[in-house]
Amino acid sequence: MLKLSLILGAIAALADVAGGFVLVRARFIEQYLRYFVALGAGFLIATALLEMMPEGLKLSPRLGPVLIMAGYCVVHLLEHTINAHFHYGEETHHDEFISRHTGNSVMVGLSVHALFDGVAIGSGFVVSNWLGWLIFLAIFLHKAPEGFTMASVMLASGRSRTVAFYSAVALAAATMAGVLVIGLAPGLVLYGLPISAGVALYVSATDLVPEVNREPGIRMALVNTPGGDKILSAIRDAVSMQKAVAAEDEASMLPMRIGKKERSFRLRTTPMRDSDGRLLGTVTTLEDVTSLQDTDRFKTQFISVASRKLRDPLLLLRRGLYALGQGFAGELQPLQAELVAAASNESEKLDDLMGDLIEVAELDAGRRQFTLERISPSQALNEARDRYCDDAVQKHIRVDVTAYADLSYVQADRRAVRSILDNLLSNAIRYTPSGGEILLAAEEIKDFVQFTVRDSGRGIEADRLSTVFDRFNTYSEQSSGLGLALVRRLVESLGGQIAVESRLDHGATFRFTLPVAAVHEIRYPVEEG
Repeated sequence: MLKLSLILGAIAALADVAGGFVLVRARFIEQYLRYFVALGAGFLIATALLEMMPEGLKLSPRLGPVLIMAGYCVVHLLEHTINAHFHYGEETHHDEFISRHTGNSVMVGLSVHALFDGVAIGSGFVVSNWLGWLIFLAIFLHKAPEGFTMASVMLASGRSRTVAFYSAVALAAATMAGVLVIGLAPGLVLYGLPISAGVALYVSATDLVPEVNREPGIRMALVNTPGGDKILSAIRDAVSMQKAVAAEDEASMLPMRIGKKERSFRLRTTPMRDSDGRLLGTVTTLEDVTSLQDTDRFKTQFISVASRKLRDPLLLLRRGLYALGQGFAGELQPLQAELVAAASNESEKLDDLMGDLIEVAELDAGRRQFTLERISPSQALNEARDRYCDDAVQKHIRVDVTAYADLSYVQADRRAVRSILDNLLSNAIRYTPSGGEILLAAEEIKDFVQFTVRDSGRGIEADRLSTVFDRFNTYSEQSSGLGLALVRRLVESLGGQIAVESRLDHGATFRFTLPVAAVHEIRYPVEEG
């Protein structure tokens, strides 16, 4: 029995060493430690409750309960009272461990824990082979995460990777020491088994089980899945927004390897509710769009290249028309002047279309770079009104701005915010009759600022509201059908949401949100005296 317990004790000790090695040398398999934590948690708590504690009470009927409680309390004292709490399987502890003294304290606590791991293995084989094997398996499953945790703590306390690795080796030595103590003095099993039962109960119930519960089940299942983070993000968005999430752009496609082939999937997530409207969860589907992606990419590239190539000759055309309109080539007859003015207006619309096509193509390809900065909502609205003041005056439309100057700043790209407001405001002016009114407003709602653009135009038909943000969805010969599609893409890319409300003959109201910028503390020196 002694030989077998020593061999298995050495295997458990090597698992400690392997955990330290994972952190300092082979970090690419770190993610698999979480599965050992999950499996070890259930196995260890079952072994402690169903085997170790009953056998410990049988060996020491009177002292057993006290010894079990002593083992439980000793580990709590060393791991979570004297030291800050740490988590199994985490790579960094910089928020919790900042001094070498703390690292040494954790080393002592985990060493005592490892010592009683060895005592438990040795005591189990003294009682019976069955109990010994059960205890060994339960302890072995959490030894690698234990070594990983110890090495992580040492790194966070400023030690080298070599020292971190040898700290895991020290735990292995403590484990072997515990096996040897029982092997050389089997009589100590009367005390060793009840104490180690209390230690095992604490480790499984207080360290391992909460660590498993910190990782939601879906995350444990997706941790090794390519694109798992995108799937989890879509699920969170669907739950928080209470609506379906279906990304369409190329940058949001989910590449996955199926067998030996690379496939591309479009992610769609929809919240599910019961008959009373209560949220039950979400349904996520992955649509294989591999065959469509090449065609879509070619279309996007063609639009981008064609738009850029057309823009240069269009610029020359606009310059020529401007020169003619200003009389640089001689005075024009009234009919000639009218034709040049009409051509200038149409060329300006074409230039706007080219700009929208280029920006949509950049967003689709994921090449649109955002420069995030702090933007004042009231300033952005006032600047938008000023840009379209002349257009509004020509149609006798009143444009009001309602936004407090001290509203929280938003974190956004200035060019994107300008494009969003310009599209919404130009649409409002286009569809509002002479003598109408337009309201630009902003208000803070939790961690977002909600912008509102409301007009008093004819409104939007109910059957068109669901497709109002689709591409090339034109309701007028004057629009390209890309403006609102671009607005939605920009708002969502900046972390916000957009919605529209409208009834015929009652105007339309567009609302979109942008996240509030983080508040930075500024300290100013104060002179004394």
